[in-house]
Amino acid sequence: MSAASISVHEVSWAPNRKNAHVLHPLSFELAAGKTLGVVGANGAGKSTLLRLLYRFNKPSSGSVYVRGKNIWSISAKATAKMVAAVLQEQPTDFALCVREIVKLGRTPHRIGLSSGCQQDLDIVEHSLHTLQLDGLAERLFGTLSGGERQRVMVARALAQQPSLLILDEPTNHLDIRNQLEILKLIESLDLTIVTSLHDLNMAARVCDQILLLDRGRMLGFGPPNEILSPGLVSQAFQVHATRDLLLSKQQSLLTFDLHS
Repeated sequence: MSAASISVHEVSWAPNRKNAHVLHPLSFELAAGKTLGVVGANGAGKSTLLRLLYRFNKPSSGSVYVRGKNIWSISAKATAKMVAAVLQEQPTDFALCVREIVKLGRTPHRIGLSSGCQQDLDIVEHSLHTLQLDGLAERLFGTLSGGERQRVMVARALAQQPSLLILDEPTNHLDIRNQLEILKLIESLDLTIVTSLHDLNMAARVCDQILLLDRGRMLGFGPPNEILSPGLVSQAFQVHATRDLLLSKQQSLLTFDLHS
């Protein structure tokens, strides 16, 4: 197993022992530097799986390994040095400027009550620059657009210097331009990434592997051209899916119709 990969072994989750499983046992491995897209209909278990990967919920069964370490056998702080998450909904009432929020990403690396060192400051500035936020560094977070806020939260995650970056619906509620910017960002980051996405064509474009969920069960795991097949997509989403070839770019595009 690669030192920076993620391995999931028979992981499942239920709210408690009396409730049925929201996520049934599943297993997969993702090599370092690769991007995994988690896709499925609403309620399929995408966000539930991601919560297990960034240690928000403890699995009802199974284990999650990052860089060869079971994340529930180490401290939350140690996990935060390896795993960073950017969630769907971002607060708008932070009374902090952009630079201050990005600085929060260094918290897991600080010792005691220290306010950080020059290295921390350098990492924060690099994260701001990577997300093209230099000109917004002193702006209050609540004054930013949705796309700008999303970039700030990604910059905060990058400041953690994680081995694994979790993105839960990173393009949710964004306009086309901001969706394309986030898409370009995902493609450019030299990290292992697990992201949930609604747009299957976007997932096919940016992801090395796809994990397809259907009502809490893994329907398929593998390369996009295999997993995002018309048959599997039709089964998971209860639609009639077809694949059209875009001759101008030699790419295929999934299109959908309701079952008659």
